[in-house]
Amino acid sequence: MVLGTEPAPVTRHEYLQLACAGGFPEVVQRPAGRARSRWFSDYLRTVTQRDVRELKRIEQTDRLPRFMRYLAAITAQELNVAEAARVIGVDAGTIRSDLALFETVYLVHRLPAWSRNLTAKIKKRSKIHVVDSGFAAWLRGQSADSLARPTAEGAGPIMETFVINELMKLRAATELEVDLYHFRDRDGREIDCILQTPDSRVVGVEVKASATVNVHDFRHLSFARDRLGDEFITGVLFYTGARALPFGDRLMALPINLLWNGQSVSSL
Repeated sequence: MVLGTEPAPVTRHEYLQLACAGGFPEVVQRPAGRARSRWFSDYLRTVTQRDVRELKRIEQTDRLPRFMRYLAAITAQELNVAEAARVIGVDAGTIRSDLALFETVYLVHRLPAWSRNLTAKIKKRSKIHVVDSGFAAWLRGQSADSLARPTAEGAGPIMETFVINELMKLRAATELEVDLYHFRDRDGREIDCILQTPDSRVVGVEVKASATVNVHDFRHLSFARDRLGDEFITGVLFYTGARALPFGDRLMALPINLLWNGQSVSSL
């Protein structure tokens, strides 16, 4: 991983504003509030009532907005198909079918589980990420101001989804040859994103909505580094602070806005 010059610092609240705006130009150009909310509402209705039906004949479409809100509620988490079926009130096959349709129309994407025999207790469910973090925040009824409150919950998943989506954009823009996964085992160790090269080397990525980090935040990246040896390129913790910080052998904390620096990831 090659780092370029650091861009101007961004505050935690500014990161939350960026994440809650998302990437739709029609939304970014509008002020936060009712104008954005109306656009997202129209978008949800158009995609679930028109676009999906153009792909597959669905008689009852009222469940689709509910399912989309459910997926937004679990963005950056693993999808339990049986639990989703219970909540939405359909069978597991319908959940799988609707999820595939949502992927086709670019509402969500799945981050598959990664396994390289780090442990025998690996969980194999995919993680769900809403393709646009602003859409996810709107579906969850969250805003930058609400997430910035000291007692607020939910900033973590929105920020993680925001960063994962930025990594996917970066991969497409740079033609970076990596596959994206997530890692989680039954002992509670998890890494938000694993970038794997064609020759099976990996970069581990964690995301924190906090503006401060400490060595404890690197425990799962350290575990992967120690197990993988030379196949572990580096472990990066993206956070909402302002400084790039080293945390030992091949581990570093980086401000999220380094992802927008044209040379932030030039080679693996």
